[in-house]
Amino acid sequence: MTKFVLTLHVLAAVFLIGPMAIAPMMGMRAIRRHDARGVHEAARTTTLYTLLSLVVAGLGFLLIAVNNDRWSFGDTWIVISTTLYVIALLLGIGVVAPGLTGAARLLDASTTVPATPLSTPAETTVDPTTAEPAGTDTATIDVEARRKVDAAYGRIAASSGVVSLLLLIIVVLMVVRPFD
Repeated sequence: MTKFVLTLHVLAAVFLIGPMAIAPMMGMRAIRRHDARGVHEAARTTTLYTLLSLVVAGLGFLLIAVNNDRWSFGDTWIVISTTLYVIALLLGIGVVAPGLTGAARLLDASTTVPATPLSTPAETTVDPTTAEPAGTDTATIDVEARRKVDAAYGRIAASSGVVSLLLLIIVVLMVVRPFD
């Protein structure tokens, strides 16, 4: 029974924790591309896989229960791993996913303005294909929205980085099992 539950635990970790860690990175890439739809999708994926990671935790607890002669809920590495997981879960649900959703809404609501200042009136030329001043990039968002998106990007990057680091530490604790 132990090997079966351990196998399920490891498989669930690979297929559920992996996307939990990678989805925010996809969202940050979509933010850089000003792709609101991609950011919305990354937010949904982050939320889904962060919640599904509870399956991994449940299988880990089941593993301890079926193998209580080897491990116990009071083992230091298990207590530390559980604490770090709860922090990662709360950051994912409380900071990363809402940050991605907020960035997507900002991108949805933003208006387009030139990315570079227009040249002086004497130097202004009009691109005949777009009827806009040459040298402008209309795929950018307004300055205030850009500032807010950049701030959200920073929060997402920092908090998702912490989540990934916590997950990495948890894996190391499970492999090394210090304090045993």
